[in-house]
Amino acid sequence: SAQARAEADWLVGLNTTRALTCKYNAQLSAGRVQTPTLALVVKRQLEIQNFVPQPYWELKTVYRDTTFSVTEGRFDNEEKAREALEKITGQPFSVTDVTAKNGTELPPRLYDLTSLQVDCNKKFGLSAEQTLQTIQSLYEKKVTTYPRVDTTYLSDDIYPKVKGILGALHQYEALVTPLLKQDKLPKSKKVFDNSKVTDHHAIIPTGQPPVNLTDRERQVFDLIARHFIAVFYPDCKVVTTSVQGVVDEIPFKTSTKQIQEPGWRAVFSNTTQEEKDEEMEIRQFTAFVKGESGPHTPELIERWTQPPKPYTEA
Repeated sequence: SAQARAEADWLVGLNTTRALTCKYNAQLSAGRVQTPTLALVVKRQLEIQNFVPQPYWELKTVYRDTTFSVTEGRFDNEEKAREALEKITGQPFSVTDVTAKNGTELPPRLYDLTSLQVDCNKKFGLSAEQTLQTIQSLYEKKVTTYPRVDTTYLSDDIYPKVKGILGALHQYEALVTPLLKQDKLPKSKKVFDNSKVTDHHAIIPTGQPPVNLTDRERQVFDLIARHFIAVFYPDCKVVTTSVQGVVDEIPFKTSTKQIQEPGWRAVFSNTTQEEKDEEMEIRQFTAFVKGESGPHTPELIERWTQPPKPYTEA
């Protein structure tokens, strides 16, 4: 890979930069990384500029305080959409199937530099450079490990030190106490794998007390600490409930996901209002029975297609 990079830098970086500069009499540059990246941004910008909004229609109906959507998706033709609306108006809604599937959600991986930069951009609006400066400062203050890493794994020799690091995270006492009470912490291959670690392992707290931190450093440290704690928590257990219905041969469906056992999600306890609403919704679902039927309130909603969004730094 090093050989390929060197040759690409020569072919693209050196020769093409010189050619562009000569042809256009300007200081232009090309590169094996910057040119395809620029092309992605330009292509997206052209897609946004040339975008022509198109109307479409969604047929939904509310049965027992729960919104169902037409299984086939949206209508591109208003006439067909209105025909379907007329067809189901005044007809009873019948539940044809109720299924519940149990599933698990694994904890998020530990951070490498790139994934930390992505999260900091999404959550705090930090640029990649600002995140790097912050994590470098935390490293120099000895509260987090080496930052310029490209692995999300730890080496096996870190495992015996984990309880000591967790025990030193005093501001997260409520979260780490259940882990410290365990005789043995789980040792997952998704966390500890020598074959995935070269010179440095994933970014984790060192166990040194995080004192004299700036607000930004506290934010970034909090992300790293919570990810580190979360990988030793159990998986999150969820149940996905799907309900199928029909009105005069037009099929409808809805589904939702409920957290049964939060597991690692307890570490990230700032539940959003949407998640709370979703959990409320599923309590309605438990009352649905296959074969039941009753009145419903259909609605046709006109919407317009949206252009793709510009790229963010994340």
